[in-house]
Amino acid sequence: MIYIFSFSIIFLLTGYVIFSTYRAKSFLSEMTAMMIAMAVSMMASIVVGTILGVILVGKMTVPVISSVLFGMIIGYVIGRPFSLLASLDGLLAGIMGGMMGAMLGVMVFSQDPVVMMIFVDAIFIIVMILILKLIRQEVKGTDTITVISNKNKWSKVIFCVIAVLLVVSVVFFKPISHYFSLLQRSFG
Repeated sequence: MIYIFSFSIIFLLTGYVIFSTYRAKSFLSEMTAMMIAMAVSMMASIVVGTILGVILVGKMTVPVISSVLFGMIIGYVIGRPFSLLASLDGLLAGIMGGMMGAMLGVMVFSQDPVVMMIFVDAIFIIVMILILKLIRQEVKGTDTITVISNKNKWSKVIFCVIAVLLVVSVVFFKPISHYFSLLQRSFG
């Protein structure tokens, strides 16, 4: 359940940031685009790598390859409309984030993976909110018609709903020992 919730947060927020970046691309400087590509690909690949590292206990190959590829694709897609440098920056950050996330997921499994996943998800949400604020700031910094309309008010509501759902899923979760016993039965 928490894995599905985490993946949905990653895909929805990453997609929304990509959409917002493409919408405001004529207002963003190359440095801002590089920062967005690097941050989004790094954070998305860290969270994906952590989740896959927890799910695939003791196996590093699949989580590393999957999260690195995911991060590389996200970084390239965000940076592509701006410059090769922005694409390369996002692509390389995706590689680094994917490796770190997979290592974190595999290492944290024996302790408390749910808490770590919630922590990484929370960091991801915070970084995505800051990136959206950065995009909004860059768009408002230009003295032209704003690209991002009143939908920004809805983004705050969406983020609050996601945060509440995240907290509720943790509160109503079964104890972690229940999941360990399920994993031991499935692998043992």
